[in-house]
Amino acid sequence: MRKLSTKTLTILTDLITGGMPYDATGKLSPYRSGPEILAFFSETLGVRRTYSEGFGSRLPETRAYLDGANGTARMAVIVEAVVHPTHFLASDRPVEAAVEHLNKFLKFDGFELRPKGHAYRLIDVTISSIKVSQASAVLRSLDRSYLQEQHDKCEEKLSNADYDGAITNARTMLETIVLALEQSLTRKEPNQDGDLTKYFKRVSKLLNLDPSQTVEGKALPTSLKMILSGLSSVVQGVAETRNKMSDAHARTFKPERRHAVLAVNAARTVADFLVSTYEFQTTKGVI
Repeated sequence: MRKLSTKTLTILTDLITGGMPYDATGKLSPYRSGPEILAFFSETLGVRRTYSEGFGSRLPETRAYLDGANGTARMAVIVEAVVHPTHFLASDRPVEAAVEHLNKFLKFDGFELRPKGHAYRLIDVTISSIKVSQASAVLRSLDRSYLQEQHDKCEEKLSNADYDGAITNARTMLETIVLALEQSLTRKEPNQDGDLTKYFKRVSKLLNLDPSQTVEGKALPTSLKMILSGLSSVVQGVAETRNKMSDAHARTFKPERRHAVLAVNAARTVADFLVSTYEFQTTKGVI
């Protein structure tokens, strides 16, 4: 997870601590005492520390834990826990106001808290949109709500340890992008037979991603050729992982979390590169 800005960390500190007990006016979250703050980080970060071992001022201690978690996956756990509705049940402060305020800062970091069931989920909006916000032609071909749904399902299933389901949605997300790009480039409905690797090869050709190509009469650097050649292997791997390790077919291998995260991130990376290439080449008039 990318690091959150200093301003966002300041807002999180305020929401976790609830400010000072004598300054309750305008506060968006209930007050937490030192022991309660320590219990919060024990739950979200697995901190093994007792209050009697020495706990300094509430705000600096809270900020120190946040700084330590910033840029790691545990920060998402913290952010979601900060606005968990159960913390607001015995308070006259609505959780919705805290979420709205925090989102004003999170958006500049590329994140957003969105309702999920009875709680909130932190979404990486730069990934969830696959950076298609400026690709108008792709937007016309994509059902964005469907694409967002697939992304959210990946996140939800990873969180719920439904790793085979996350793999299925990762593959679907990548397929959606590839087919949308092909439709945008050819102006016609792509032929579909369920072969993701075949779709990718067609789009790679349309996007001039052939490793053997030359640019201004010069061959591509060997390192770049290796990366471009590797993309096909990654796509094929995502497709095969979905066939053998997901819930789409009779499973031959039970995936663990690291397998599912690898498949999801691989699908995201390839999709992002394809759309970025599309944006660059259309802007330059290459395609």
